[in-house]
Amino acid sequence: MSERKILYGGISGAWLLTIIFALLKVFKVITWGWIWIFAPLWVPTVLGIVAVLIFFKVILRYVQ
Repeated sequence: MSERKILYGGISGAWLLTIIFALLKVFKVITWGWIWIFAPLWVPTVLGIVAVLIFFKVILRYVQ
């Protein structure tokens, strides 16, 4: 019997959006700052950190 490997992968929506924004910036279609071009990558991380901090603050309030 032959062995078949199935590979999963690809590009995520955030990376695809970042690449599109970067291309639009390079071709001068948009004039956004680079911080906003990379926002699809860092905004979810920041929101996740904020959510975890709020969660721990609420938990610590009810534990004491």
